Amino acid sequence: MPVIRRYPKLRFVCIGKVLRPQGTAGALRVANYSDLEDRFTGLKVIYLGPVEALAAPYPVEEARKAGKHWIVTLTEKSSIEEVEDLCGYYCFLPEGQRESLEKDHYYVEELIGMQVRTAGGESLGEVTEVRQNPANDLLIVEGSQGQGQIPMVEAFIRQIDFETHTVVVTPIEGLFE
Repeated sequence: MPVIRRYPKLRFVCIGKVLRPQGTAGALRVANYSDLEDRFTGLKVIYLGPVEALAAPYPVEEARKAGKHWIVTLTEKSSIEEVEDLCGYYCFLPEGQRESLEKDHYYVEELIGMQVRTAGGESLGEVTEVRQNPANDLLIVEGSQGQGQIPMVEAFIRQIDFETHTVVVTPIEGLFE
């Protein structure tokens, strides 16, 4: 059965997940998946759904921090019974509402699918994943030579060009070994 997108022109960014109801008045306990600590502050509408394609908008009355989670109260929900079905749903915002990043900072989904080339123009493959490590993130590149890992540091990443959808790198000895 095909999935019909409720909002075909909107692309979403996942910012959290509904963990459980909070109290009996219809509030939700939400895990923050965003790197931004105050991501839920000031939200007027949040899209909730089991997957992005089925997300529906819910007006937000209040969102407040509670320890490492958020308590989100929806305007039209006032009892635990009205929010129980939302448990396990993901929290989405339209892509256009995501925060702007500092120079040389990127969203993972912006890098996935980019072509990786050397400064000399040799194709190394495509970015299939970005692994977040304590020291630095790694671009996982799949190419005809296999899989390679390129540290996201200035010594190896020469340029990220969104117009040509290309990452230009200084290759590492034994990258695909």
